[in-house]
Amino acid sequence: MAKKVDLEAAFRFCSARSSDALQAEIAGDFSAVLNIAESCLPRLRESIAYLRRFQSIDAPKLIAVELILRYAPPMFAPNYLNAVEEWCAKLNRSERNCYPNLPAEIESARHRMALAARIWPHWPSSSSNQLAESRSIDALQIIDVWRRFGAIEREGTNQSGSYRLVSHPKSATRGKCNLCGSEDRAPLFDLLKYRKCPRCQQTGMFTIVGRVA
Repeated sequence: MAKKVDLEAAFRFCSARSSDALQAEIAGDFSAVLNIAESCLPRLRESIAYLRRFQSIDAPKLIAVELILRYAPPMFAPNYLNAVEEWCAKLNRSERNCYPNLPAEIESARHRMALAARIWPHWPSSSSNQLAESRSIDALQIIDVWRRFGAIEREGTNQSGSYRLVSHPKSATRGKCNLCGSEDRAPLFDLLKYRKCPRCQQTGMFTIVGRVA
């Protein structure tokens, strides 16, 4: 059984990282939100144990998990959903009883990712079914994330419900390593998250320099 000091350290780590993820959410840096939230998963069970055992909180709030389930679908990032699903599979019976809805929430996130893939190219759409689907509550939330991320912008009047792409996550982009200053070319989404620099071999963030002509 883990010692109290170890459980508390895990709790403090997860609390700090969750706070960082929430700040990234406010800033609209959803790639950072996902990276930071995922870093909590290896120590999250210990954090939960600390709160349940020493703070008498039966079902501690899973901020990191909630952020991943919220932002992985519009960011087309199934690997983060897989990470949450793997984490959920390791829960013991007592832990699973605290979060009985978590498997359904993961499945719901996968459905929202499929919805995001369907509505991404359809502005404007000639299909009434697609147009109706793009106006559902889930779709509007997804579109709002894309708008805040800077991937799309509204065109026409607010009543038109029409958007145009500002940039595409897979568009070829030049970025500069913040650690060594060397440039690299990669899809835009890859340069917006922590990645290994091919030159210095360190993992960090890149600054977007411009599109590849």
